Amino acid sequence: MMMRCAKLYADIQDYYDKNGTRDRLPKLLPTMLRTADAGKIEVPKLRAKAGEARHLVPCMVELARKHLDVSEVHKATMSRAAEDKECQQ
Repeated sequence: MMMRCAKLYADIQDYYDKNGTRDRLPKLLPTMLRTADAGKIEVPKLRAKAGEARHLVPCMVELARKHLDVSEVHKATMSRAAEDKECQQ
């Protein structure tokens, strides 16, 4: 999990550099991705400040295009959701 976070963070840093993003996520660690939530369904949730999270929204479109295999139905759905302009506002 640590290696996956490091690779994802490197992609995020590339996005920040290309777009001159100021409010940057200072790091990405597995502990920042909360999965267990007191008996609820385990869905990862990012712990970040509002400005840091806000600038990740457009970055997710690029990450979805790069990392999701759209031949799989659920991954194609995630990719379409990342690109949906309604979801980004």
